[in-house]
Amino acid sequence: MFTFRNIIFKSGIIVSFILVFLIIFSYNGILDYYHLSKKKQLILLDNKKIIEKNKRLARQINRLTNDKEYIGHVAKHEFGMAAADEFVFRTILPRNIEEKKR
Repeated sequence: MFTFRNIIFKSGIIVSFILVFLIIFSYNGILDYYHLSKKKQLILLDNKKIIEKNKRLARQINRLTNDKEYIGHVAKHEFGMAAADEFVFRTILPRNIEEKKR
């Protein structure tokens, strides 16, 4: 037989399960918090990478504006330029052995 206490107890258990379900699976619940914290960690890692890249680029800009030797190094190695007193020798290699035999 259902007593008032028994009904209140079962209703309390049902309400408790509903609240736990809502806390875990609802919008802004525990699962959302977990996914957002993982996303935050990835964004922070990307930010660190971008900050380091910006520092490297700032150093390179500083060297390109102030360091004559570095400018010469970049011109020579990245753009294939040579100084006035240097000679550049380029060799042309055959693309494959069959072309060499013809």
